[in-house]
Amino acid sequence: MKPIAITVALLCCFVTPTRAQRGSDVDSLEYFSGKEDFEMASIYLDNLIKMNPTSAALRMRKAEYLVKMRQVEEAKKEFTKVIEIDPSIWQAYGQRGSIYLKSKQYDSAILDFTQIMGTSREVDSLTYSFRAYAYLESKNYKAASRDYDSIIRLRPKDPNLLNNRSYAREQLGDFKGALQDVNDAIDADKTYVRAYGTRALLYLRMGDRDEALASISVYLKAYPDDEMGNCLVGELLSYKKDYENAIPHLTVCVQKEARKDPYLLRAMAYYNTGQCSAAITDFLKILTFKLSAPEEAEALYHIGVCKNRQKPKSGCDFIRKAFQKGANDEKQKRVLLTECQ
Repeated sequence: MKPIAITVALLCCFVTPTRAQRGSDVDSLEYFSGKEDFEMASIYLDNLIKMNPTSAALRMRKAEYLVKMRQVEEAKKEFTKVIEIDPSIWQAYGQRGSIYLKSKQYDSAILDFTQIMGTSREVDSLTYSFRAYAYLESKNYKAASRDYDSIIRLRPKDPNLLNNRSYAREQLGDFKGALQDVNDAIDADKTYVRAYGTRALLYLRMGDRDEALASISVYLKAYPDDEMGNCLVGELLSYKKDYENAIPHLTVCVQKEARKDPYLLRAMAYYNTGQCSAAITDFLKILTFKLSAPEEAEALYHIGVCKNRQKPKSGCDFIRKAFQKGANDEKQKRVLLTECQ
């Protein structure tokens, strides 16, 4: 399952205070700042910056106001000016890196977070998790896993971190390590239901369908409309030939996103439970997707069989088309010979 995202809200973690200055502009600045009217506060702050354009503290405050006003591109420029004036202000790197991360500029985010590594244990606790996520999203799973190793040593019971490292390990093919992480996440927080979805996908990749079904069923109790969860349960139940119970999950799945595979699973579930009208509808829908010749032949064949069940010989044209597309199964040949002669 996809890792837990880091949002721009975490920019607050890199805020630095600035010393108040005297004068009417300062008084007005503090007044509007106290009322959280950052647009008005910025007017008076700009006046102070004009008087002292090389003040890193003033520019840092301006950048932080821009973040609060969601003007992140302008904020990024201000953080850059702060760094140019005083490279020792680590908060500027942290906030700019967070903006890069939010805007998916992962390489730039990684550079900024790397710049402030070693500032303090508290800062490292944040920075490693931010950089690890940037590595994860840029598909550098080895580097992400190393950073998660570092941060998990500091925060060993954080289920989000364990879940994210599990994802990195899975991408590296370390399924055993990934499974251990997700189990640790569940042990750390029994209410962390997301981990059950991750665990289900891991079990599926490891070939254990029963455990996958057990885990994803727990996940679906919390997220009953989740597309991935319903698609997976529908697939696993279809594999077990539990078609009646598969159909409701596959219905949620196709409602969320029209894709060929869940439609095919549901069509076969309808077919195998004798619901021919519904099966025909789904197989006709499947024919609107881009299909290989064998897939098209399979859909045509089952439409034909269902129509023949409803009315003898009414589906024979579909069965003949299926053979024109390459159907050659012996059972299908017998149907053609016995029902369509």
